[in-house]
Amino acid sequence: MSKFADGLKSLVSNIANSRNATATNEIKGEFLSWDQQREIYRTGIGNKIVRLKSGDALASDALEFERKEDKDWFEAHMARLIRRTVKWQLAFGRGIVVLQERNGDLRRPLRSNVPRDQLIIRVFSGDMVTTSAPDVNLESPRYLMPREYYVRGIPIHYTRVVDFTYVEPPEYEAPIYQYGGISEYELIHQQLIADGIVERATPSILEKNSSVFYRIKGFRDLLMQGKEEDLLKYFRSVEDMRSMYGAGLIDLEDEVTTVDQTLTNLSEADQITLRRISMVTGLSITRLVGEN
Repeated sequence: MSKFADGLKSLVSNIANSRNATATNEIKGEFLSWDQQREIYRTGIGNKIVRLKSGDALASDALEFERKEDKDWFEAHMARLIRRTVKWQLAFGRGIVVLQERNGDLRRPLRSNVPRDQLIIRVFSGDMVTTSAPDVNLESPRYLMPREYYVRGIPIHYTRVVDFTYVEPPEYEAPIYQYGGISEYELIHQQLIADGIVERATPSILEKNSSVFYRIKGFRDLLMQGKEEDLLKYFRSVEDMRSMYGAGLIDLEDEVTTVDQTLTNLSEADQITLRRISMVTGLSITRLVGEN
Protein backbone atom coordinates (compact mmCIF):
# COMPACT_ATOMS: atom_id res chain seq x y z
CA MET A 1 0.00 0.00 0.00
CA SER A 2 1.45 3.38 -0.96
CA LYS A 3 1.77 6.14 1.61
CA PHE A 4 0.22 9.50 0.91
CA ALA A 5 2.42 12.59 1.44
CA ASP A 6 2.23 16.23 0.50
CA GLY A 7 4.77 15.75 -2.31
CA LEU A 8 7.29 18.20 -0.88
CA LYS A 9 10.51 17.16 0.88
CA SER A 10 13.24 19.38 2.27
CA LEU A 11 16.66 18.33 0.99
CA VAL A 12 18.60 20.35 3.58
CA SER A 13 16.57 20.09 6.78
CA ASN A 14 15.58 16.78 8.31
CA ILE A 15 13.95 18.69 11.17
CA ALA A 16 11.36 20.14 8.81
CA ASN A 17 10.62 16.70 7.46
CA SER A 18 10.29 15.12 10.91
CA ARG A 19 7.95 17.88 12.06
CA ASN A 20 5.63 17.42 9.10
CA ALA A 21 2.20 16.84 10.67
CA THR A 22 1.12 14.35 8.00
CA ALA A 23 4.23 12.24 8.69
CA THR A 24 3.95 12.26 12.48
CA ASN A 25 0.20 11.86 12.99
CA GLU A 26 -2.42 9.33 12.02
CA ILE A 27 -6.17 9.08 12.43
CA LYS A 28 -7.24 6.38 14.85
CA GLY A 29 -10.77 5.46 15.85
CA GLU A 30 -11.68 3.96 19.18
CA PHE A 31 -14.23 1.25 19.88
CA LEU A 32 -16.42 2.25 22.81
CA SER A 33 -17.54 -0.37 25.28
CA TRP A 34 -21.19 -0.63 26.28
CA ASP A 35 -20.32 0.87 29.67
CA GLN A 36 -18.79 3.95 28.05
CA GLN A 37 -21.79 4.44 25.78
CA ARG A 38 -24.17 4.12 28.72
CA GLU A 39 -22.19 6.78 30.59
CA ILE A 40 -22.37 9.16 27.63
CA TYR A 41 -26.13 8.55 27.37
CA ARG A 42 -26.45 9.68 31.00
CA THR A 43 -24.71 13.02 30.31
CA GLY A 44 -26.66 16.11 29.36
CA ILE A 45 -25.16 16.78 25.94
CA GLY A 46 -25.09 13.09 24.93
CA ASN A 47 -28.74 12.61 25.83
CA LYS A 48 -29.78 15.86 24.15
CA ILE A 49 -28.14 14.87 20.86
CA VAL A 50 -30.05 11.58 20.83
CA ARG A 51 -33.34 13.30 21.67
CA LEU A 52 -32.91 15.90 18.92
CA LYS A 53 -31.89 13.46 16.20
CA SER A 54 -34.52 10.85 17.04
CA GLY A 55 -37.15 13.61 17.03
CA ASP A 56 -36.00 14.75 13.58
CA ALA A 57 -36.08 11.20 12.21
CA LEU A 58 -39.70 10.67 13.30
CA ALA A 59 -41.10 14.12 12.60
CA SER A 60 -44.60 14.17 11.12
CA ASP A 61 -43.29 15.32 7.73
CA ALA A 62 -40.50 12.69 7.65
CA LEU A 63 -42.78 9.63 7.38
CA GLU A 64 -44.98 8.63 4.47
CA PHE A 65 -47.85 6.13 4.49
CA GLU A 66 -49.75 4.60 1.61
CA ARG A 67 -53.07 4.63 3.46
CA LYS A 68 -54.52 6.80 6.17
CA GLU A 69 -55.49 3.67 8.12
CA ASP A 70 -51.83 2.64 8.30
CA LYS A 71 -50.83 6.09 9.56
CA ASP A 72 -53.53 6.08 12.23
CA TRP A 73 -52.55 2.58 13.41
CA PHE A 74 -48.86 3.53 13.49
CA GLU A 75 -49.49 6.66 15.54
CA ALA A 76 -51.76 4.81 17.94
CA HIS A 77 -49.70 1.65 18.49
CA MET A 78 -46.16 1.97 17.10
CA ALA A 79 -44.99 5.60 17.24
CA ARG A 80 -43.85 5.43 20.86
CA LEU A 81 -42.06 2.10 20.35
CA ILE A 82 -40.31 3.21 17.17
CA ARG A 83 -39.20 6.43 18.87
CA ARG A 84 -37.54 4.35 21.59
CA THR A 85 -35.96 2.08 18.96
CA VAL A 86 -34.46 5.00 17.04
CA LYS A 87 -33.16 6.44 20.30
CA TRP A 88 -31.34 3.18 21.09
CA GLN A 89 -30.17 2.94 17.50
CA LEU A 90 -28.40 6.28 17.82
CA ALA A 91 -27.03 5.72 21.31
CA PHE A 92 -25.81 2.12 20.88
CA GLY A 93 -25.66 1.62 17.10
CA ARG A 94 -28.62 -0.77 17.21
CA GLY A 95 -32.18 -0.99 18.46
CA ILE A 96 -34.41 -3.98 17.78
CA VAL A 97 -38.18 -4.53 17.74
CA VAL A 98 -39.17 -8.07 18.74
CA LEU A 99 -42.52 -9.49 17.60
CA GLN A 100 -44.13 -12.34 19.50
CA GLU A 101 -47.56 -13.91 19.28
CA ARG A 102 -49.08 -14.88 22.61
CA ASN A 103 -47.65 -18.18 23.92
CA GLY A 104 -45.41 -18.39 20.85
CA ASP A 105 -41.92 -19.91 20.68
CA LEU A 106 -39.34 -17.21 20.06
CA ARG A 107 -36.94 -19.66 18.45
CA ARG A 108 -39.37 -20.54 15.65
CA PRO A 109 -40.14 -18.30 12.63
CA LEU A 110 -42.97 -15.83 13.04
CA ARG A 111 -46.18 -16.80 11.27
CA SER A 112 -47.29 -14.37 8.58
CA ASN A 113 -50.98 -14.37 9.51
CA VAL A 114 -50.79 -13.37 13.17
CA PRO A 115 -53.58 -10.87 13.97
CA ARG A 116 -52.35 -7.49 15.09
CA ASP A 117 -54.19 -7.71 18.38
CA GLN A 118 -52.37 -10.98 19.16
CA LEU A 119 -48.87 -9.52 18.73
CA ILE A 120 -46.69 -8.59 21.69
CA ILE A 121 -44.09 -6.00 20.72
CA ARG A 122 -40.95 -5.26 22.74
CA VAL A 123 -38.01 -2.92 22.13
CA PHE A 124 -34.38 -3.56 23.21
CA SER A 125 -31.25 -1.44 22.99
CA GLY A 126 -28.13 -2.66 21.22
CA ASP A 127 -26.18 -3.15 24.44
CA MET A 128 -28.66 -5.87 25.41
CA VAL A 129 -28.35 -7.77 22.10
CA THR A 130 -25.87 -10.37 20.90
CA THR A 131 -26.07 -12.37 17.69
CA SER A 132 -25.10 -15.76 16.31
CA ALA A 133 -22.86 -16.44 13.32
CA PRO A 134 -24.18 -14.58 10.27
CA ASP A 135 -25.27 -15.96 6.93
CA VAL A 136 -22.13 -16.03 4.73
CA ASN A 137 -23.81 -17.32 1.56
CA LEU A 138 -23.02 -14.72 -1.10
CA GLU A 139 -26.29 -15.48 -2.88
CA SER A 140 -28.42 -15.06 0.23
CA PRO A 141 -30.45 -11.85 0.69
CA ARG A 142 -29.39 -12.02 4.35
CA TYR A 143 -25.66 -12.03 3.64
CA LEU A 144 -23.72 -10.99 6.77
CA MET A 145 -26.96 -10.69 8.73
CA PRO A 146 -27.49 -12.69 11.94
CA ARG A 147 -29.35 -15.99 11.86
CA GLU A 148 -30.42 -15.57 15.46
CA TYR A 149 -30.54 -12.79 18.04
CA TYR A 150 -30.08 -13.15 21.79
CA VAL A 151 -31.55 -10.86 24.45
CA ARG A 152 -30.46 -11.72 28.01
CA GLY A 153 -29.43 -15.12 26.64
CA ILE A 154 -32.86 -15.86 25.15
CA PRO A 155 -32.60 -16.89 21.44
CA ILE A 156 -34.94 -15.12 19.00
CA HIS A 157 -35.45 -16.12 15.37
CA TYR A 158 -34.52 -13.39 12.89
CA THR A 159 -38.03 -13.31 11.38
CA ARG A 160 -39.27 -11.90 14.69
CA VAL A 161 -36.75 -9.06 14.76
CA VAL A 162 -36.86 -5.68 13.06
CA ASP A 163 -33.23 -4.58 13.30
CA PHE A 164 -32.56 -0.82 13.33
CA THR A 165 -28.83 -0.17 12.82
CA TYR A 166 -26.96 3.12 12.53
CA VAL A 167 -23.67 3.64 10.64
CA GLU A 168 -22.56 0.43 8.95
CA PRO A 169 -19.05 -0.67 10.05
CA PRO A 170 -16.47 -2.05 7.62
CA GLU A 171 -17.13 -5.72 6.88
CA TYR A 172 -13.86 -6.74 8.56
CA GLU A 173 -15.02 -5.17 11.85
CA ALA A 174 -18.67 -6.26 11.64
CA PRO A 175 -18.21 -9.07 14.24
CA ILE A 176 -16.97 -6.51 16.81
CA TYR A 177 -20.30 -4.69 16.49
CA GLN A 178 -22.36 -7.92 16.59
CA TYR A 179 -23.24 -7.27 12.92
CA GLY A 180 -25.02 -4.10 14.00
CA GLY A 181 -24.04 -0.47 13.57
CA ILE A 182 -21.62 2.14 14.90
CA SER A 183 -23.29 4.43 17.42
CA GLU A 184 -23.50 8.22 17.27
CA TYR A 185 -21.54 8.39 20.53
CA GLU A 186 -18.60 6.52 19.03
CA LEU A 187 -18.57 8.87 16.03
CA ILE A 188 -18.43 12.01 18.19
CA HIS A 189 -16.39 10.60 21.09
CA GLN A 190 -13.35 12.83 20.52
CA GLN A 191 -15.52 15.94 20.21
CA LEU A 192 -17.36 15.12 23.43
CA ILE A 193 -14.06 14.74 25.30
CA ALA A 194 -12.82 18.10 23.97
CA ASP A 195 -16.05 19.77 25.08
CA GLY A 196 -15.74 18.17 28.51
CA ILE A 197 -12.22 19.56 28.94
CA VAL A 198 -13.43 23.09 28.23
CA GLU A 199 -16.41 22.62 30.55
CA ARG A 200 -14.22 21.30 33.37
CA ALA A 201 -11.61 24.07 33.10
CA THR A 202 -14.01 26.96 33.72
CA PRO A 203 -15.28 26.23 37.25
CA SER A 204 -11.89 24.88 38.31
CA ILE A 205 -10.05 28.10 37.44
CA LEU A 206 -12.81 30.26 38.86
CA GLU A 207 -12.58 28.37 42.13
CA LYS A 208 -8.78 28.40 42.26
CA ASN A 209 -7.56 31.18 40.01
CA SER A 210 -3.88 30.73 40.90
CA SER A 211 -1.49 27.83 41.38
CA VAL A 212 0.23 27.66 44.76
CA PHE A 213 3.60 25.95 45.27
CA TYR A 214 4.76 25.22 48.83
CA ARG A 215 8.51 25.10 49.41
CA ILE A 216 9.10 22.43 52.05
CA LYS A 217 12.56 21.90 53.52
CA GLY A 218 13.62 18.27 53.24
CA PHE A 219 10.70 17.25 51.01
CA ARG A 220 12.99 15.39 48.61
CA ASP A 221 14.43 13.31 51.46
CA LEU A 222 10.93 12.47 52.68
CA LEU A 223 10.01 11.25 49.19
CA MET A 224 13.11 9.10 48.96
CA GLN A 225 12.36 7.56 52.36
CA GLY A 226 8.68 7.05 51.60
CA LYS A 227 7.61 9.18 54.56
CA GLU A 228 5.77 11.93 52.70
CA GLU A 229 2.20 10.68 53.32
CA ASP A 230 1.57 12.67 56.52
CA LEU A 231 2.95 15.84 54.91
CA LEU A 232 0.78 15.40 51.83
CA LYS A 233 -2.24 14.77 54.04
CA TYR A 234 -1.57 18.06 55.81
CA PHE A 235 -1.37 20.08 52.61
CA ARG A 236 -4.41 18.35 51.13
CA SER A 237 -6.34 19.69 54.12
CA VAL A 238 -4.90 23.15 53.48
CA GLU A 239 -5.92 23.01 49.81
CA ASP A 240 -9.44 21.93 50.69
CA MET A 241 -9.84 25.14 52.66
CA ARG A 242 -8.39 27.36 49.93
CA SER A 243 -10.84 29.06 47.58
CA MET A 244 -12.09 32.48 46.59
CA TYR A 245 -14.38 32.37 49.62
CA GLY A 246 -11.73 32.05 52.32
CA ALA A 247 -8.04 31.88 53.22
CA GLY A 248 -5.89 28.86 53.94
CA LEU A 249 -3.77 28.30 57.03
CA ILE A 250 -0.14 27.17 56.93
CA ASP A 251 2.85 27.11 59.27
CA LEU A 252 4.87 30.33 59.59
CA GLU A 253 8.04 28.61 58.39
CA ASP A 254 6.49 27.33 55.15
CA GLU A 255 7.17 29.43 52.08
CA VAL A 256 4.47 29.83 49.46
CA THR A 257 4.92 30.83 45.83
CA THR A 258 1.84 31.88 43.87
CA VAL A 259 1.57 31.73 40.08
CA ASP A 260 -1.46 33.58 38.75
CA GLN A 261 -3.32 31.99 35.84
CA THR A 262 -5.95 33.61 33.68
CA LEU A 263 -8.67 32.04 31.60
CA THR A 264 -7.97 33.28 28.07
CA ASN A 265 -9.78 32.51 24.82
CA LEU A 266 -12.46 30.52 26.64
CA SER A 267 -15.19 31.73 24.30
CA GLU A 268 -13.16 30.76 21.22
CA ALA A 269 -12.34 27.33 22.63
CA ASP A 270 -15.98 26.80 23.55
CA GLN A 271 -17.10 27.73 20.03
CA ILE A 272 -14.55 25.40 18.44
CA THR A 273 -15.73 22.38 20.44
CA LEU A 274 -19.38 23.18 19.79
CA ARG A 275 -18.75 23.66 16.08
CA ARG A 276 -16.97 20.30 15.88
CA ILE A 277 -19.86 18.54 17.64
CA SER A 278 -22.31 20.36 15.35
CA MET A 279 -20.36 19.32 12.25
CA VAL A 280 -20.19 15.64 13.19
CA THR A 281 -23.78 15.30 14.39
CA GLY A 282 -25.32 17.38 11.61
CA LEU A 283 -27.19 19.53 14.16
CA SER A 284 -26.91 23.29 13.91
CA ILE A 285 -25.21 25.12 16.78
CA THR A 286 -28.46 27.01 17.33
CA ARG A 287 -30.38 23.78 18.05
CA LEU A 288 -27.48 22.19 19.90
CA VAL A 289 -27.03 25.09 22.32
CA GLY A 290 -30.65 26.23 22.39
CA GLU A 291 -29.96 29.90 21.64
CA ASN A 292 -29.33 32.15 18.66
